[in-house]
Amino acid sequence: MTGIAGIGYILELTGVERAFPQFLPLRTMLPYVGAKTEYSSRQVAWAAFALAVALLAMIGALAYRATRRLVASEQLVSHTREIQTLLEDISSDVLQASNARRGFIITGLEGDLAGYSSASEDLPVKVKRLKFITADNVRQQQRCTTLDSAIHGELSLLEDSINRRRAPGSDRLRQVEITRAGSAKIDQVFTIIGQMEAEEERLLEQRRSEANQNYRRTIMALFAASIIAIFVIFINFYRLHWELKERERAESLASERAQLINAFFSSSTVGFAIIDSELRCQRVNHILAEMAGQQTQNLINLPAAALFGDQQQAMEGLLREVIGGGEAVLDRTISLQLAGSDDMRHWTLNCFPLRDDRGQVTRVGCIVLDATARRNAESAYRRLSSRLLRLQDEERRRVAREMHDSLGQYLTALKIDLELAGSSPEAQRAELLAESIQLANSCLTETRTLSHLLHPPLLDEAGLASAARWYVTGFAQRSGIQVNLDLPGDFARLPLPIETALFRVLQESLTNIHRHSHSPAADIHLHVLDGHVNLEVRDYGIGIPARILKRFRQSGTTGVGLAGMRERIYELGGLLDIRAEQQGTTVSASIPIGENTGHSSAADSAA
Repeated sequence: MTGIAGIGYILELTGVERAFPQFLPLRTMLPYVGAKTEYSSRQVAWAAFALAVALLAMIGALAYRATRRLVASEQLVSHTREIQTLLEDISSDVLQASNARRGFIITGLEGDLAGYSSASEDLPVKVKRLKFITADNVRQQQRCTTLDSAIHGELSLLEDSINRRRAPGSDRLRQVEITRAGSAKIDQVFTIIGQMEAEEERLLEQRRSEANQNYRRTIMALFAASIIAIFVIFINFYRLHWELKERERAESLASERAQLINAFFSSSTVGFAIIDSELRCQRVNHILAEMAGQQTQNLINLPAAALFGDQQQAMEGLLREVIGGGEAVLDRTISLQLAGSDDMRHWTLNCFPLRDDRGQVTRVGCIVLDATARRNAESAYRRLSSRLLRLQDEERRRVAREMHDSLGQYLTALKIDLELAGSSPEAQRAELLAESIQLANSCLTETRTLSHLLHPPLLDEAGLASAARWYVTGFAQRSGIQVNLDLPGDFARLPLPIETALFRVLQESLTNIHRHSHSPAADIHLHVLDGHVNLEVRDYGIGIPARILKRFRQSGTTGVGLAGMRERIYELGGLLDIRAEQQGTTVSASIPIGENTGHSSAADSAA
């Protein structure tokens, strides 16, 4: 009776009684089925056969309904996956457009806008597709409308920024404002995308829950019916069904993992590689390929050590250590030189083992970060600091020597004269006092000269225009170089930090002309235009070597003088540039006046 009662419960659960109301309730019939004396053996056989046929028909019906629900569930899951993929693509395109704009703002190269162009073309199409496939969800439609507006606003900001960068006299302040506004728009886009993804995850979870519940009920019905009807057939069918479900689950899991790995590899900003136990590349992302100077497709199945230039043997040992020991190697820095390149590269490695189902290490994952720029910057900073300390010591020794050789001698003579005057007769005292006054005047002259060399007081008292005229006149007399100063007669006072920075650039530029260029003449132009004060110093000498100019533009590590000028100008929001002319060199500096009006000027202090 237990098995028959179980079948009754299953049939009631699956709605057979509701489907055939003309039959008696199944629970009412069960006692009669149990009364064996009322049925002959033939009737029992036919009843069993009929029951088996009914069970088989029910199994077919249940299988049909389960299949339909499974197909519907898979379609809903596929629909959700398509929406999630579209949302990921939209996020990636928004970031791609923003990054392309940033690269163009920094370099000014039109080639950097390729990512922006493709993203700006793809985004409207993808948003339109997203609206179409979410048409059955009112809340998602509202979010799509808001998302479309936010993306349109972001693209408008990017287009405005790019047009401003293309125009002459790019406004850095406006670019900063656009960057901030664009970040806010991107945050809004990601917030909306996050809400849509959360909604889809909720719907997906709900659909999965319903599908799982229906699936469990179907399995119960099939299992109970098959125990009585065709046990062996059911076992085979159930095993096949279970295997198919497991295969689908495994394929779904593998697909999810593949999508995750693909997104991880393609969107990361660091280098990634998966290396097999034979130390061959199974997969390499484009970042690592570019770092190694290779093409991604050419690296598959090649020895992984080929990625690491002249450090191939060391990397083979490191990878074998990870495979053999099963322990990760983290934050390992290597210095290498790639084939066909004279530059030394510095990479930071993280290598970790990848195990199979049995726990055996079969592959190695590598994360590679190019730390060359950071190492070069640290090295340049150390060299600059060391050079500054040496120059400071040299300057102190020079000042001490000047004071000892000139001022010290005058003061010693003055002391001797004063001591003699105190013990001399009246006739000699007047002569000694006159000589003492002359020595005191010499001391004042030497002190004033030394003070002017360290920092000209004329710069604070009269401003940049007067200080520049005074310095240029003195420089021309001392060096014999003809200097032409183009300075407006009505040149007004500027904030003190700007005047000091430009005066130091003028000093350093003229000093470099005297020391290195061997130029017979120099031209200086100082003027204010469009809210910027511009200084240009040009000589007609031998010019600046190309390697020094390249190093200056890439890292600014060409020496303390140029590095100091660059830092002074950058601190004030300006730009310093060095150009190699057909004959000679031009140093130009431009500083925005409006951004530095908060600094106190000498004129303001005097007032």
